[in-house]
Amino acid sequence: MKQSYQFKRSFYYDVEKAIKGSSVTFISGLKGCGKTVCLKQLYESFSASSDFEKVLYIDAKREPIPSVGKNKFIDDIIDTVNENSKTLFLIDEATYIHNPDWSIIDIQYAFESIENTNTKIVFTGNPSKALSSWGHQTFADDAAYIYADFLSYREWLNYMNIPEPSEENYPEFLKGTKEFYKNFGNIKNYLADCLNETIYSNEHSINIIDGNDCSNVTVDKLLDVLYAYFARSEYFINDQNIRGFIDGKYENLKSMTALELKQCLQFLNNCGSITNTYITDDLNADETIYQKILSPFNDNFDKNTVIERMNTHIKYPMLYIDLIRNISEETFDNIPSALLNEIVKCHVRSLLPNNGCIEYSDKNRKIDYVCTSRETAIKISVSDEKSCAADLDFLSDRYEKIVISKNIYETKGNIKYIPYYRF
Repeated sequence: MKQSYQFKRSFYYDVEKAIKGSSVTFISGLKGCGKTVCLKQLYESFSASSDFEKVLYIDAKREPIPSVGKNKFIDDIIDTVNENSKTLFLIDEATYIHNPDWSIIDIQYAFESIENTNTKIVFTGNPSKALSSWGHQTFADDAAYIYADFLSYREWLNYMNIPEPSEENYPEFLKGTKEFYKNFGNIKNYLADCLNETIYSNEHSINIIDGNDCSNVTVDKLLDVLYAYFARSEYFINDQNIRGFIDGKYENLKSMTALELKQCLQFLNNCGSITNTYITDDLNADETIYQKILSPFNDNFDKNTVIERMNTHIKYPMLYIDLIRNISEETFDNIPSALLNEIVKCHVRSLLPNNGCIEYSDKNRKIDYVCTSRETAIKISVSDEKSCAADLDFLSDRYEKIVISKNIYETKGNIKYIPYYRF
């Protein structure tokens, strides 16, 4: 382990804390976001400390595949647990373990059979849907769960040693995230890798992973879905140079079967590429409605309902920008306001919970994010027009009401105005 990684992501410190408080930790999150780097940093840090007698980093993808039984290192982990040895195991690419779900169960049995306070294990790997499912099914609340994602704006500022967010450095963040991830390549290859790893995990686990079926999913279909949802964007509606391309992708989306579309949206959601929000004028809508719409077993929602009532946002600016660069000459030196508004909507949604929320829309008003259980409502305008706050007036005063503005940073009445680069 010769390479040294100086900059530590915020989730690194969450994992470091989890190791000290829990026997087993699962790191889930987007492919390529930095989970492996985090494990290598943990290896360097704990190897130099006196917390453990041994620190072992294991790349399960590179381990020899056993002809029978389980990987040898799984037996070594179980023996170490039984001995209550002060050892830290850092298991990378855990979905490549032979029969990973059952191997994790075997480890859990070992912890159950002896009082062990010294052995610690960290699992990470892709797809996160599989790893997270195995962890929760096996350890429930007896393990720590850390979610990792792509570099945030605040982290980028720290990485660049920039003290404060600003309207001027936000575009640099949009461009600089991909520069931070030098091995990212492009979104087509990224989705192909995500799909291949999902197929692999489905084929090599003993039990079916609920919601992870991708039998009707292809990379081209995934790209069609992502590009088709640009059709709702004000920026792309008005850009005649690429309108034909977007319309073609939208036609491809409409020609998909309901099952194909649902599986594509579910897959993109599982691998952390998008957020899905149900569009409705009913504040009392079922908080789990979007999961029900995407369920392949629910025939109450046809394809038109999925297309018309589900608003999808590309979850991270880096992915959004990569898609745009594939079809546009946009350099992002001077971002048009309409495009900035779309990017900010995606960015803001990536920072908010994906569950239990709706996008409110009736003939008079539109609110980008409403969570009734948390009594929070957010209007994303990226302008300094205060009139847009009127859309929030009909909501109860119990709601925390936020307008994402361009530069206004104040509380007026019961409305908080926050510049997009400070949210």
